[in-house]
Amino acid sequence: IGRVGREFRDGNHRFNLMQTVVNKTADRATHGDFVSRDAWTTGADFELNFRNRMYNVTGSFAGSVIDPESGGGDPGAARYGTGGSLDLQKLGGKVNGGFWGRWEHDQLDLNDAGFLSAPDEVMSGFWASWLYNPEGKSRLFNRVRVNLNTWRGWLYAGRTGFDANTGLPV
Repeated sequence: IGRVGREFRDGNHRFNLMQTVVNKTADRATHGDFVSRDAWTTGADFELNFRNRMYNVTGSFAGSVIDPESGGGDPGAARYGTGGSLDLQKLGGKVNGGFWGRWEHDQLDLNDAGFLSAPDEVMSGFWASWLYNPEGKSRLFNRVRVNLNTWRGWLYAGRTGFDANTGLPV
């Protein structure tokens, strides 16, 4: 496991790279596919802040390769997957907001040296916020924040499964 990074412009910008490699050499016929496969994950993330951190852009990318070892003369096929995110935000002032998006390919598999509970998702959203800070003292409250959030999610590879009654693919 390795991670390196660099900050720029007095800590307002950063960029990081990471790499994991897991080589499992257990006998596939005895122990199964999960303990006899090689897994590589490569990733990058960044954060850019502008105008005294009032505006912010963050993003990430990860790619995975799972390569099962051959067992019984039948080599396994390598699986490749990707995932990532991008967020654009206004964080300073009385009115804040942002747009965000994330994806996880259905073949993304980070579980050898990390954790991913459920790949196969695409999400996007928007948020807005209004902040009220009274200038003087208020008997009712010190601060009020009103938020609006909306998001949408999809399956990356589409719905797959079997009908519970017939057993046929749907």
